[in-house]
Amino acid sequence: MYDILELNKKLVSELRDIAKELKIKRVEGFKKQDLIYKILDQQAIVASETPVKQKDQRKDRTPA
Repeated sequence: MYDILELNKKLVSELRDIAKELKIKRVEGFKKQDLIYKILDQQAIVASETPVKQKDQRKDRTPA
């Protein structure tokens, strides 16, 4: 996952490649800042759709 600082350091061409990997449409028409925010938004959407791994809910056993 990319953060805003990391994305700001990238070239527009690199941002377009990242956007394409995230299946963002019409990446050619966006300015650099728009691409960055689209990438961040899409990452958040993908992360929210991914099921969270639940903690092992077994009870701790203590010796009797």
